[in-house]
Amino acid sequence: MEKENQYEIIKQFLQTSSVENNYDENCFIILRDGKTWYGYYDFGKSVLFDDSKKSLSDDAYIYICYNEIPFDPVYYYYPLMTDTELLVRAYLSKRGFYSNVKHEREGVVPASGLKYLVKAYKLLGSKDVVVEFTDIDTMGKNINLPSLVPGIPGYINDEEVFEISAQLALQRVFNGFSFVEAEHIIHDYDMLNVKLYAKYVEDIKYAYRQIFQPYRAIYHLKTK
Repeated sequence: MEKENQYEIIKQFLQTSSVENNYDENCFIILRDGKTWYGYYDFGKSVLFDDSKKSLSDDAYIYICYNEIPFDPVYYYYPLMTDTELLVRAYLSKRGFYSNVKHEREGVVPASGLKYLVKAYKLLGSKDVVVEFTDIDTMGKNINLPSLVPGIPGYINDEEVFEISAQLALQRVFNGFSFVEAEHIIHDYDMLNVKLYAKYVEDIKYAYRQIFQPYRAIYHLKTK
């Protein structure tokens, strides 16, 4: 599927879905037909507990998370950097790991067909939505996730997901800076005018593009 079609699927989803505008992140799985989507954990319940829908795992295509925020330079310019737990869940889902999503709300659902992870942020007071998406396999390899997750897919509980996320947050993948450090540098450079960080920001920007190789768009949603 061409990049333009992926953009169109994401734009159509954002325009027509019943996502609520609030501060709670909302995550969904879009299937390969580009028209059918499930809430992330509803998808997991269907795959894990409904025999007639087990094949949905292979039909998964896009994992998208959406929320509404005030402007923040990290979220606006580097959205894929902002949530290591999400990166871990996307990678584990594609690998076929699963949790008991009836009880572990922060767990993982099996979605082996997944291709892309999407972060979408709607700016408060605006109809503009900043969107970036990345190939999950490429992203996982470039941030060393294969070395952090169990080798054989299977059951994984929420505590294990949190532990992997915490380890990932400390990985120095941004030209010597960790996720945590890179976020602080970008925020302070842009919001507090710490010009001393200019060289670091350029290094982080370069590493970010190499790691995620992101596709980026800003959508202007129509009023319903």
